[in-house]
Amino acid sequence: MAKKPAKTFNPLPYLSPLAPVTMPQELLFLFGWEKAVLFQHIYYWMERNAANGRNLRDGRYWTYDKISTLHLKFPYLKEHQIKYHLARLEKMGVIIKGDYSVNRHKRVNWYTVDLEKYQELVAKNQGTLSTWVQNCLHDDICENGDFEEEGG
Repeated sequence: MAKKPAKTFNPLPYLSPLAPVTMPQELLFLFGWEKAVLFQHIYYWMERNAANGRNLRDGRYWTYDKISTLHLKFPYLKEHQIKYHLARLEKMGVIIKGDYSVNRHKRVNWYTVDLEKYQELVAKNQGTLSTWVQNCLHDDICENGDFEEEGG
């Protein structure tokens, strides 16, 4: 009778030798991690569609997804959180929500990044961003990705 393979103990659960999910710190600073993940996802697919000449509508390249599909891609975010953070990004003006679905029953949302509004947001926060990044990189005062004022 064949022996059962011995159970292996993983002393480092949840760690993987695969490439990590990375995010520019500036996006985390501007949006917080939930909105940064969703914003980066929309931007990635918008750029990919632009490179492939797909989903050009009204002079912009778009991506589309159902909220339930985004939840499958980002299972650490609940559907109501995804809706909330997308609405906040839209209110900030950095993403635009469109309605280009042929089948109105599929509940597919179309999104694109408003690069001008994004650049305005970056410019508005440039001084704070620069200080935050420089302090994190050089003064070692960032803990867990959060900026902490000196002396406090």
